[in-house]
Amino acid sequence: MRRGTHEHLEFGEGEIDFPPVLCALDDAGYRGLVTVELPRHAHAALDVAARSIGFLHRAEQVSLLTAGGEAS
Repeated sequence: MRRGTHEHLEFGEGEIDFPPVLCALDDAGYRGLVTVELPRHAHAALDVAARSIGFLHRAEQVSLLTAGGEAS
């Protein structure tokens, strides 16, 4: 999302800096799911899911490099 606008956006299109978020979740021991909810994009669900997974994998790699950790 972007500040001041309640609109669900694909990962990377809003203002959230995902690598530090993923690092914080890892540091907290979170082992649950990360889900994607884009109701306005249901017609392109497979493409959105593929882009989302790719984005999360790249963000995870950046978070691991930044934290000096190893891929899990």
